[in-house]
Amino acid sequence: NLTVLGEVSSGNEKIASYFILPVLAAIIPIMALFIILLFNNRQLQIKLTGILVALEIGFIVVTAICTFNIIRKYDAAIASWIKFLVPLIQIILTLLAIRAIRKDEELVKSYDRIR
Repeated sequence: NLTVLGEVSSGNEKIASYFILPVLAAIIPIMALFIILLFNNRQLQIKLTGILVALEIGFIVVTAICTFNIIRKYDAAIASWIKFLVPLIQIILTLLAIRAIRKDEELVKSYDRIR
């Protein structure tokens, strides 16, 4: 009865089950570390970093859906919205990383032409 974005029934009470969030929260930093270790293969590094950006965007979307569902269901309020800035900063830094990897690749290609 467990769903990715849905609810699980536990007796008479329904419990929200958004287990995709911890999965994404674990995959994103592991993938980022793996990408850093691929410094010898810049083309693969760029492709995987693009996938990482997609995962980060997915994480933000799922977090927003979960948050608004919880707010609506329990009539709750968010105490601080600053925590939601961290994934946005993460995406910005990842995009800057893609840009730096591309510049590095161009630099290496220019040195190869000189030789």
